[in-house]
Amino acid sequence: MRFPHFYRLPSFSSIPSIEPHHSAAEFKRPENCSTNPLRPRLRTYRTPHARAHPHSTRTIVLMTSSTTSQPPTSKVDYCLQRARAAKAAGNAALQADNPRGASFEYKKVYLLLAEYLPDEVTGPSTHASSSCGGESADSSNNGLVQMLQHRRPAASTSASPSLSASSPHITAAQLAEALQLYVTSLNNLALVHLKLGRYRQGITCVTAILESPKLRAALDGTHAKAGPFNNATRPTSDTPAGKALLRRATCYVKSGEWAAAEADVTTLMHAHAEAQTAPDPACVQLTEAIRHGRKAEAEVEKKMMQRMFA
Repeated sequence: MRFPHFYRLPSFSSIPSIEPHHSAAEFKRPENCSTNPLRPRLRTYRTPHARAHPHSTRTIVLMTSSTTSQPPTSKVDYCLQRARAAKAAGNAALQADNPRGASFEYKKVYLLLAEYLPDEVTGPSTHASSSCGGESADSSNNGLVQMLQHRRPAASTSASPSLSASSPHITAAQLAEALQLYVTSLNNLALVHLKLGRYRQGITCVTAILESPKLRAALDGTHAKAGPFNNATRPTSDTPAGKALLRRATCYVKSGEWAAAEADVTTLMHAHAEAQTAPDPACVQLTEAIRHGRKAEAEVEKKMMQRMFA
């Protein structure tokens, strides 16, 4: 069977290649080579120059396995490892001014941990998996998360021999790390939504954190320097909870919801007053934005009333 001319590959006769047939004497196994399939297998290939000169030391060492790192011992550890990598990639994308790439990585964190997070934390709305693609995208993400959550009670054997069967229970340390990874990614995802103009999604992410006791405790636990004036009751602007309030207040201002924005800014101002610290400049800017927004809205309503009764 002859192929058309456009299927023919160019000739690479000028490029040196390894000969297809070699004698058994040309190959030798190093003494330190192990027969363990999980360890890299080494093979030395003698070049044509080495065959012509038997006493030459020119050999090529071929590595038939590129994986030398220790695999995770369980499926939970594997998911946590992947979630850490996704969170770090999201932070790098956010610093590189790539909010869409950061959004993808932060949502990946949630999908990796959805099987192990408690029901009262995730809820039916799957806040982190919401996207700008409309209701169809949200419903498909909800179905995927529900499928992962239904897999919690049963133990399943991993397809990879390096992973043991997943345990139906997660340890307290693993659960605490999963909650911190999830809540940090969700808080950063609110900032991503703010940068992309998805103000309603940003409000949803922050509200999910602040209204959940477990998520709020995990968020406050990420603040390493929490002291008597930097705890859950005083969410100043330098705490993760305070940053979440700032992001939600900004989303409220962008959406024109002045009362809700004023409530968040007032909470921040009271926290700074109790901590006896100066408020963040962003709080002052938001206060001015709320005042100007309400003034402009009142002028528009006044003009509309004048047109109705003119």
